[in-house]
Amino acid sequence: MPNHQKPIEEAGLWDILDWDCVVALANESTLDPRANPAASAALKLVNFAAQDGNEDVEFFHVLGKRWITSGQDPERRQQAGDLALLLGADPERLIDYVAYKWGWFKRVSRPRPR
Repeated sequence: MPNHQKPIEEAGLWDILDWDCVVALANESTLDPRANPAASAALKLVNFAAQDGNEDVEFFHVLGKRWITSGQDPERRQQAGDLALLLGADPERLIDYVAYKWGWFKRVSRPRPR
């Protein structure tokens, strides 16, 4: 089953994000993270993903919390959508993922009945 068709309940972070897009962004990073913060974050995400464990998911949680700030739901959804586009993800799918994983939003899709 292609990653973009996996139910959110079974999806991992890299079923949501586009690896090639994140790597391309990471390649734009410099020694100074302030020069391109998004590229530096992408590089960290790629480095954590290359290791065993859940460090990439934990880092994405921190990144998402910093990117998706407080505000009204439409504003927060826009921020999440912007982050999704930056990382090559479908905005609605990313929003659904963080809604399921961490409860940041109301779910857009509903779990499939078993």
